[in-house]
Amino acid sequence: MTGERGHYELCAGKDFSKYIKAIEQFSSVGGMLPEQVWDYDDIPSRGMYRGRSAGSAQPLVWAHAEYLKLLRSAADGRVFDRIQVVADRYAVAKEKRSFTNHIEIFEPGRPICSLYSGHTLRVVDREHFRIVYTYDNWATTLTLDSRSVGYSGSFVDIPTGAGQVGKITFTLAWPVEGQPDRWLGRNIDVSIDPVPASTKV
Repeated sequence: MTGERGHYELCAGKDFSKYIKAIEQFSSVGGMLPEQVWDYDDIPSRGMYRGRSAGSAQPLVWAHAEYLKLLRSAADGRVFDRIQVVADRYAVAKEKRSFTNHIEIFEPGRPICSLYSGHTLRVVDREHFRIVYTYDNWATTLTLDSRSVGYSGSFVDIPTGAGQVGKITFTLAWPVEGQPDRWLGRNIDVSIDPVPASTKV
């Protein structure tokens, strides 16, 4: 956490060198960094001394990594492992952001009921699935197989056109090896709403 605080101070344009020094002073005689340090008054009978190891894991590779990251950031004059696309999205004032997001995410645990026209409905689930959907109350039926993104699960994207209004109705099916698909058993409606004139998208 000392390394993280040092990075915070660096981003704020303040002196962060004391956090580098603090981490170095937390180390053992052999230069090993502990997971936790004692931050109360000394208790010699228990081997507890302020600023020294509190008896947790030592060495802790994570603590050493935080130290090295802070040294690298100090040399670069910026947080070296900052993800630029994330910074572009969250570290600037809203009116100065250069990105646009036209994807609305639907998950079973986080359902949404509407999106703006011209946006994409992304349906996400932990398992591989097939989505059956319609824009016109089942006069036309469309089907997509989900795409896996590893541990995060699978997803499909359903686009909407600029100016399109109405709704997307869909249901899901999960393949079961050697058996019929397992169906959601109900339809879900997500309305496609016009973009308000006052909304910048």
